[in-house]
Amino acid sequence: MSRQIVLTMILFLCMPCLLYSGISYVEVEAPNGYPVHNLDTGLNYTSIQEAINAPETLDGHTIFVEEGTYFEHVTVGKSLTLLGEDREATVIDGNLTGNVVRITRDYVNIRGLTIQRSGRAYSNSGIYVGSTQHCDISANCIVDNDHGVYGSPRNMSITDNTIEGNFLGVAIDSGATNNVISRNHLVANHVSVHLNLADANYILQNNMTNNWRSVTLWDSKNNTLYHNNFLNNTFGSVTDPNFLDNGFEGNYWSNYTGVDLNHDGIGDSPYVIDANHTDHYPLMGMFYGYDTYYGYAVAFVSNSSISSISFDPSYIEANPEEAMLALNVSGDTGTEGFVRVCIPKILINGSYLVMFDGVVITNATIPQVRELPCSNETHTYFYINYTHSEHTITIIGTTTIPEFPSFLILPFLILVTTLALLATIAHKRMYPSLKRK
Repeated sequence: MSRQIVLTMILFLCMPCLLYSGISYVEVEAPNGYPVHNLDTGLNYTSIQEAINAPETLDGHTIFVEEGTYFEHVTVGKSLTLLGEDREATVIDGNLTGNVVRITRDYVNIRGLTIQRSGRAYSNSGIYVGSTQHCDISANCIVDNDHGVYGSPRNMSITDNTIEGNFLGVAIDSGATNNVISRNHLVANHVSVHLNLADANYILQNNMTNNWRSVTLWDSKNNTLYHNNFLNNTFGSVTDPNFLDNGFEGNYWSNYTGVDLNHDGIGDSPYVIDANHTDHYPLMGMFYGYDTYYGYAVAFVSNSSISSISFDPSYIEANPEEAMLALNVSGDTGTEGFVRVCIPKILINGSYLVMFDGVVITNATIPQVRELPCSNETHTYFYINYTHSEHTITIIGTTTIPEFPSFLILPFLILVTTLALLATIAHKRMYPSLKRK
């Protein structure tokens, strides 16, 4: 079946969503003074708490908050999504008293907000999470609080946030388990992540920079930390057995002094915290992750700065059964650089070539590329070394990506519906209604 036919079918399937969005979304914009909106009911409110408390607001609804600063102490006692218009310009300010946002129900999502200036008493938090499950805190700025995020949740995700200038960035307390703290920027906190009596949590792919302590684990066991970048921190105290690698790869430590004589991107000697805690596979460069359009992630370890990563679907469209991964690397001119690439074989498989600034390279050339022996049935690992300046690396090979993978259909429908919703909201910003609470 040709790609054109497939895309036509997808668009045909999406037409009901587009039509539904055009006729069913209630009006959400109101005159000035009503900047908080329930996207499901169309009612508009003067404050965030008023919108949450309204009897018309039910579990599963989304509360949309326009740009501005809201001096509130918000309690989310329903299973809602609290969504800011712009995470840097939509601010909930606690005015240096108490908790700024308090979550007391399961299935609460907090996204796209700056949450700042909690009280300074111990455990006063930007976001306090009670003994809840399945909450999600993502894509926020959580700054200048005593505790950034604090509580005893289970099965919670804290992802893609900037958490800066707090006493404790993320503090998980007694009974918290199976939480995932990932892809956050934790900067200039007294302690970036603190676990106390909290077991079996995951701390993955975070950047922890210029904190007094990066991680402290008190009476907490079987927590797993890997693919984190620890930059200019001191690792904190650890009192129970935990795992500082996944049995194959560990973390990047800016004060690690080991060498990599076999050139695989992993240090030849372990990074030792104490007698019971060792990263057996310390990374020789920072970890970078890249999520492709197709739902598969590419991972990099490099002592270079990496930018402009792309795995472009249009290349596959123009070159059936072939795919291209491209990235730019840079560093201090004249120094030695490397990048270790882990790419799923469903993205690039079989025959491939690696190009450096447009020229094909091999394991017999300088720059040099080697496929590492850790490659397996599902992933290929490349190690590329070079002399630093600014360079473009391109990997081209055969692909086994379906013409339009079935797992993308639902996200595609959701994307189209979301775009239609945003277009509707934009239209109503131009022609505001008079509907109020």
